Amino acid sequence: MFLPICLLQKNTLIEHRKYIYNSINSNLANARIEGVNNLIKVIKRIAFGYRSFLHFKARILLISGQIKPSYNSI
Repeated sequence: MFLPICLLQKNTLIEHRKYIYNSINSNLANARIEGVNNLIKVIKRIAFGYRSFLHFKARILLISGQIKPSYNSI
């Protein structure tokens, strides 16, 4: 029973060795994307009820720091 599992794991590693190698050597991760997705989910949860998608999108960009708020001074 143990031997077939080891062979299966070995074959899986052999099949994916190119991707494993790239993962180790590239120092890239999807953590930043996961963080953005989490931020969007939090904003969506806090501000549910937006009638306009453009307002929702503007809020995401504003909170994530991708746009600066514009202040109208009198």
